Amino acid sequence: MNEIQVLRIVDGLSILTSLAFLTYSSWSDIKTREVPDRVWLTFFPIALSLTSIRFALRQELIQISILSVFLSLTISAVLLYSGFFGGADIKALICITVSTPTPLATVEPVTGFLHPFFPVTFFCNSCLIALSPAAYITLRNMLRISKGDIRLFRGFEEEPAWRKILAFISGYKADFSELKEKHLYPMEQVLGSDGKTVRRFRFFLDVEADQEETVKELEGHVKKRLIPREVWVSPGLPMLVFFTLGYVSAIILGDFTIWLAKFLIQL
Repeated sequence: MNEIQVLRIVDGLSILTSLAFLTYSSWSDIKTREVPDRVWLTFFPIALSLTSIRFALRQELIQISILSVFLSLTISAVLLYSGFFGGADIKALICITVSTPTPLATVEPVTGFLHPFFPVTFFCNSCLIALSPAAYITLRNMLRISKGDIRLFRGFEEEPAWRKILAFISGYKADFSELKEKHLYPMEQVLGSDGKTVRRFRFFLDVEADQEETVKELEGHVKKRLIPREVWVSPGLPMLVFFTLGYVSAIILGDFTIWLAKFLIQL
């Protein structure tokens, strides 16, 4: 068995392993909103072993892989401490980085575009796919307006137009009870100003800590009838689902952002 054949096997195992753990973690996240640490504690050493074999065959990959890991850890730290992503999301990103720090030598993407730092391609593709629900949300709000609801932003008159637009494409109004029954995140907060209640949109929420606290605060305002029962919410789709789709797209299509940019330039 020659070097290329061994690389094909290692690359294939890396893909199968990554897809298996990402799929399971996505299912677990949807089902319970939790992913057991044993998933990542199992995934990490397997990924590291396969990458070590790749290094033994292609030592020239070591330097670029170190840079890739450093870049990915920097992104992970920023996302974690800013509260944009939860712990499971960061662990998944780290494991994928260890599993595939550079493009797989034996896999050629359809578009031919692939960033030298594979985790960047994987992450960017995932984020682009994560924007897809915006189309559904926007259509939902447009249908509501078409049915005669012209008070969509009632209580938010002081919010600037750009924040209303952002809310229009990222959330919708639902009964407060749905915040506890469904996987939804509150998109508003209530502030006091000059003795009156002021409602503001809140777009960035610590996905693990702030949700419960914000829901309790809103519940108190609803019970006191300071705000209506219908509040702005955002669907809490697990990022791990988009990570899984992003990984598949990165392997099959390559760097979708580069391809899309070149396509738009050529129009």
